[in-house]
Amino acid sequence: MSHNLQVINFDPPKVQTEGPGGTTSNLQLWLKADAGVENTTGVSATNGQTVLNWLDNTINTNDATQSVDLNKPIYTEAAINFNPTLDFDGTNHEITTNTDANNQITIFAVTEGTYGGSTKSLINLDNGANGSVAIEQTATSTLSGRYNDGTVDSGVANTTISETPFIVHYRHEAGETNSILYNGLAQDSATPNANNLSGTLTAGIGATPSISSTRWDGGIAEILVYNQNITSETKRKVESYLAIKYGITLGVNGSSQSYKDSDGRQIWNIVANAGYNYNVAGIGKDNVSELEQKQSKTCLLYTSPSPRDRG
Repeated sequence: MSHNLQVINFDPPKVQTEGPGGTTSNLQLWLKADAGVENTTGVSATNGQTVLNWLDNTINTNDATQSVDLNKPIYTEAAINFNPTLDFDGTNHEITTNTDANNQITIFAVTEGTYGGSTKSLINLDNGANGSVAIEQTATSTLSGRYNDGTVDSGVANTTISETPFIVHYRHEAGETNSILYNGLAQDSATPNANNLSGTLTAGIGATPSISSTRWDGGIAEILVYNQNITSETKRKVESYLAIKYGITLGVNGSSQSYKDSDGRQIWNIVANAGYNYNVAGIGKDNVSELEQKQSKTCLLYTSPSPRDRG
């Protein structure tokens, strides 16, 4: 008589149910300073403390860590629209994690920074000789997204930093068109070579990993990495989530852009609010985005031409 043993796993596969603007598909990394920032393992950081772990809010658990005390960023409460940031000093601080490589990568970030005379890395997804994708500040008012195949840069797209804090969005697709957006507006595009990233990437947050001269000088509030290009509808929902949370006006102040929630419903209509599209801010709750903004202010100075527009 023979006996066969069959093992059945009744645990369902993990599914990402929450995401920025409700966008969960291929979400590789979601770091936000209002959730999962630890001073020691299992202990949340408080204002002014160093950060050991910045926990990933995806099912991938791509947690960012920094074990060297000198290199740990600082947790700062109520830094951008009543939300915290991790503060990087431009000299010592950086934190790293890992993500999977892909020929399509979309990055969003909310940050503020100061240029110190040399290129500073906001985020660098690096696989050494096999290439990297990065967003960098290359001059006092210049932000660049670029792909490097391990030898040369390509797909370099630039934008001007006209105000801070800001939302930056860089999209990479091998052999196609890379583009950079600033506060929701397309700024520049370029074609990268057709080489593909492969394997596991070291994600340097606030630096090109272990290159001290590239360390970011400023606060980082949120980082999103998707292993896909996203549609214009999805982009609007993600950017609306970030804009409401951090008090950043999408588009050109005065004309702005319409905002949408995670269900795709329009929650700010630029046509209906013609003449009042200045310094947009809002409060609200969106469970699928894990957003609960109880108080808000614009992060821009008033630039409208008349008291009526500020009303």
